[in-house]
Amino acid sequence: MADRIIALFLLAFSIFYLIETVRLPQTVTAIIGPRSFPILIGLLLLSLSGVLLWRSYRDIHSARIGKRPPPRVRRENIIFVTLGLFVYIFVLKFTGYVISTFLFLIAVMSFWNRGKLFLSGILALGFSVGTYLLIRILGISLPKGLFGLP
Repeated sequence: MADRIIALFLLAFSIFYLIETVRLPQTVTAIIGPRSFPILIGLLLLSLSGVLLWRSYRDIHSARIGKRPPPRVRRENIIFVTLGLFVYIFVLKFTGYVISTFLFLIAVMSFWNRGKLFLSGILALGFSVGTYLLIRILGISLPKGLFGLP
């Protein structure tokens, strides 16, 4: 039930977001303008919320006909990730993007995939460095943290 409510909310929000994004000014000279990336994000959000809505109906239907029990929500997972996000937001300005993102991702992945610390570290490092390089290519500035690293 909670997945369905969240999916409906995200579906409505993504439609609102896309409507507002289309209102942004578009440059005449370039195919890719200031609203291209927000439209891409809005379409991604719209499609993912549709997938979540479909999965919530599928899970409820499967539970009704007895194929499998409905998924159980573990509160400690939600609490851990929420607290981790708050710590990540607070620490981001002191340690910088790369270090804080790496630490957050390795903590969350280690919590969910116990015993796979090496794999979690490799994935966290790859994501942190990969997104940092993408942000540098796009010319977006990040706050400086420890050792002058963004």
